[in-house]
Amino acid sequence: MAAALAALEILEAEPERVTKLISNANYVRTKLRDAGFTVTDGRTAIVPVIVGDDALAFKMWRMLYDAGVFVNVFISPGVPPGRQMMRTSYMSSHEPEHLDFIIDTFKKIGSEIGLI
Repeated sequence: MAAALAALEILEAEPERVTKLISNANYVRTKLRDAGFTVTDGRTAIVPVIVGDDALAFKMWRMLYDAGVFVNVFISPGVPPGRQMMRTSYMSSHEPEHLDFIIDTFKKIGSEIGLI
């Protein structure tokens, strides 16, 4: 409880953290969509990238991991068939170079596996 209260106090004292967090997620969401990925709309720090196939999702997850990008893979039955995804998450502490690395890595791998 004390940790949750401390977090809320920080958010009240430093609202710019929330602004940067949403800005970071929106930047990635836009860049991935512009690159040809199917990206779910949202206003949170989570940016789901739809892959649409269990085997392809696992392949992409492993390639991203090996390239230094950690994501969570969601496959059926955890998501409906055709909605298998890479679930990416962002923080206010991510800097532009971190985000660009993630975007560039997604584009490279997405192209290699024929997703984009």
